[in-house]
Amino acid sequence: MLAIALGLGAAVGIMPAAAQTFTEFMLPTASRPSAITTGPDGALWFTEAAGKIGRMTIDGSITEFPIKGGGVLHSITTGPDGALWLTEFTAKKIGRIPTTATVENLKLTEFAIPGSTGPLGITTGPDGALWFTGRQIAGSAGGRIIRLKLNQPHSFIVSS
Repeated sequence: MLAIALGLGAAVGIMPAAAQTFTEFMLPTASRPSAITTGPDGALWFTEAAGKIGRMTIDGSITEFPIKGGGVLHSITTGPDGALWLTEFTAKKIGRIPTTATVENLKLTEFAIPGSTGPLGITTGPDGALWFTGRQIAGSAGGRIIRLKLNQPHSFIVSS
């Protein structure tokens, strides 16, 4: 039995552990997937630490999109504009990829983050802006939460 607990161990629900089914999907190349999100096209999109973005249908068909220059891709989310937005930590960039991307034509647009902040997690906020966490790549160990407000499909203002 699997007990779901809240607070100081008080059980709020019990369900049989055997009722849960896990299915693993192997990636076609050696990689370390990091984050995953549902895209507006109904596919699952994920980042890979080896500098790739992956797209997987729920039947397990996987397409990998290499990012020029590699880099450490960390997080991914569906943005308010219907595109996928990802964080490139070591390159200090935010990337945008439409769901119409192909391996031959990735259509990746990258935006440099000012200063020495490397972006990590990213999500769409209730205000329609993109919000991401970041930390200094060198020097100070300080962290930040940064709001990225989309003005037009391919431009933004970064405010922290």
